[in-house]
Amino acid sequence: MSRHKVEIASQNKTVGIEILNEGDKVVAVRRALPNHMLKKPPAWAFSEEVIEFFQDRGVQEIKIICNNMLYTCKMSDFLKLAVKFSRGFGPQRHLPLRYWATTKFETPKPKEKQLNLFA
Repeated sequence: MSRHKVEIASQNKTVGIEILNEGDKVVAVRRALPNHMLKKPPAWAFSEEVIEFFQDRGVQEIKIICNNMLYTCKMSDFLKLAVKFSRGFGPQRHLPLRYWATTKFETPKPKEKQLNLFA
């Protein structure tokens, strides 16, 4: 695993991306907050700088982790189906949620401890 800070010059910021080798695949992982998801249409988006970073590293699959959910899509599907747009934050592409496979993470509940009356 390698962690990268990808510079997004059009937004004057960086974004954290992890690159993993899962078996024979190169996977990019982005940990996102709920406010990073587009509302209209509901979609995940990346700046052109990040997409270029993915392509330069041979990324084959994209994973986004947000609020105990894992969103996954093939890079080839993202490139084929994502819609180009710009809303004042530089050129980006978004892929509507219907194209992402989703998996819910179950957070383990802490074990309940019985109180001792005569401690």
